[in-house]
Amino acid sequence: MTIPLNFGSLLALIWTRAAAQEISSLDVGGAVSAFGFFSGFLSYILATIASRKAYVHIERRVTIVIALQGFAIFLGIMDLTTNGVAFLEIQNFLFKMCLLIWATSLFAMYSLLDQVICIDRIRFKKPGKTRIDSLLGKAKPLPPFHQFQDLRPHHGRVQKFGVECVDHFIELAQKEEQKLFFPILLVASKHFRPWRICLRFAAAGLMHDERIIYFAFNQPADTVVGQLADHLAYVEGANVGYSELWWKDHEASKAKFDNLYVIDCCSPWVAGRPDRKSDEESEESDKKGPIKKALLKRVQDRKHIFSADPRNPIALGSNYNKALRKVIHEANPGEPVFVRVVYDSISDLLEYGDPQSSMQLIKHNMIWEEQNRANSLYLFIPGVPQPNLPNPVDIEFLRWNTYCEIDFEYQKTGREHMFIDSLFLERKESEVKIQTSNNDYVRKGR
Repeated sequence: MTIPLNFGSLLALIWTRAAAQEISSLDVGGAVSAFGFFSGFLSYILATIASRKAYVHIERRVTIVIALQGFAIFLGIMDLTTNGVAFLEIQNFLFKMCLLIWATSLFAMYSLLDQVICIDRIRFKKPGKTRIDSLLGKAKPLPPFHQFQDLRPHHGRVQKFGVECVDHFIELAQKEEQKLFFPILLVASKHFRPWRICLRFAAAGLMHDERIIYFAFNQPADTVVGQLADHLAYVEGANVGYSELWWKDHEASKAKFDNLYVIDCCSPWVAGRPDRKSDEESEESDKKGPIKKALLKRVQDRKHIFSADPRNPIALGSNYNKALRKVIHEANPGEPVFVRVVYDSISDLLEYGDPQSSMQLIKHNMIWEEQNRANSLYLFIPGVPQPNLPNPVDIEFLRWNTYCEIDFEYQKTGREHMFIDSLFLERKESEVKIQTSNNDYVRKGR
């Protein structure tokens, strides 16, 4: 017998011997019975484990593994019923295919078990200068980004938040040389239409050519782009709402949407396949107007829309990493890069996602954003999720991990108040009102 010269010839020899070997029906029956018992046990364990919210990202692969094992058992049973029929000169062809598929499913199963065991030690990735970048001599700008506020002498620069009552206190803090740190926690009930505050914060960044990463939990990407078109017009001084005429006179504003990155957490979950729309959705899309459609297409063409299931913190973290890498890659070398990150709203992730994984993602993101000057705004809706539920992330957790808190409170007397904490040595407050003419929030009596 000659020794095979390489791995390929060794595999060919093993396959030739295995194909010619005939297996008795008793051996086939014993193997199929063992596979059936083992498969039933594994299916129960995997289905039980994968039913947890934390494993939403592996549920489909668990289904595939269980299906492969079921198909392998079916082939083994068919081999028994056909008395080990030969095919292509391979004895017991069906049983040998059963063995091959079963072995393949085991490799996939062990990969799933590794993810199950390590779920609480998952590491969320963010851009940074890697060893490969150093070896290749890449000159792309890397974090930290430029900070929102600059207190150095003769600079006195501070970006606009986009909401008048908030900008008033930020400018006051600038004069008193009080430092503004991010992340910022925004707490507001539905009465205040808090998504408008998030949109104005994002629009103010777009106006000054900042990069915007928008976690769209509440609305699909096309709605976010359309509403940002409205709010960009407002922050740039338009006296009326969205109009095609205004955009015709402000063609340069369209290019600002090149700096928008949307992590769409709504369409993949609620709307199903994004390429299939109902008649109602198509009719609503037709009402958006050519400018909004053109802006959405502009964002889509640059591949700045990322889809992620809001119940899957791992997918959210991965898409956030992709968006940040695109921000860094598309920036011009030496150009100051300002980044705003909007979570609209973090309550949806806490309500639907796995509590432990969501806490890990939020904690990781907040630390990274603070260290790298990504100016992030976290919208939290009071009472969502309910405070009595067993969730490690609640409003107190968010307060502990953010540097500044902005509260909008509606009192029973009909008064609307805004409070701002941790920007000054003491809490500041102001009575506010919502301006319907431009969707702004201004100090009452201003």
